[in-house]
Amino acid sequence: MTEIISIFISLIFLFLFSNFPFNFFVIKKFYFSNFSYCDSLLINIVINCNLLLLLSFININLSLTFYSLIIPSTVIIILYYKDYLKLLKNNIYLVTFFLLIFYLISIFIAKKAHLEWDGLAHWIIKSSIFFQGGSYQNLIGVPFDYYPHLGPLLWAFFWKHSILQIEYFGRLFFIFIFLVSIFTLNSKISNKYSSFEKILIIFILLFLSTNLFLFGGYQEYFIFFIFFFFLNFFFIFFFFFNKKKKKKKYYTIKKI
Repeated sequence: MTEIISIFISLIFLFLFSNFPFNFFVIKKFYFSNFSYCDSLLINIVINCNLLLLLSFININLSLTFYSLIIPSTVIIILYYKDYLKLLKNNIYLVTFFLLIFYLISIFIAKKAHLEWDGLAHWIIKSSIFFQGGSYQNLIGVPFDYYPHLGPLLWAFFWKHSILQIEYFGRLFFIFIFLVSIFTLNSKISNKYSSFEKILIIFILLFLSTNLFLFGGYQEYFIFFIFFFFLNFFFIFFFFFNKKKKKKKYYTIKKI
């Protein structure tokens, strides 16, 4: 029961980490009306991951960085709480489905908490160094020190700031970004489909793309997230500017 509650608290931290610095309602109002809430989560995750990457080259204080992200995000939610409640109410089935899938995968990892080969061979070593307050310089000489270190850094970041500080809590981040990526597709599905049909489509995508083995310390879902992020925003900006161009052309013809 304690671990289940801790998983829920970790999910809240993951949500807060992804909710700052760009607020969804501000983005939608002043910039791009075709942005979804999951799109804003993707942006914030990438920004904050890059921030942690830059800080990793010095002897960073993970706790200071954590609270510097979580506290402003909490303030934003308090300021826009009515908008968040409305968003939750309008997407209650989708949010419930997200929570269900997140919990099912998290419980599977908690029950089978051991690491697979790659996770045990070198990723956990780097993650442990960051967990203990080390920096990038401390990675020199460890096995496969030429491998990228951002994944293990994020692993350590959420491991250190979980309630129980058990290793697998750091890996919940990879579940979160994987699910956010898949659920982002909901806004891309045509409105002619009902909520049930959209959830069914997402379920099929999850069924086809989920490999629980990879949550055993591998970095493939983090790589998937990065590729998905760039592909997603390529299409967003492509259709946005294409639509803007067509609208401009329409107004020109009308004026003539």
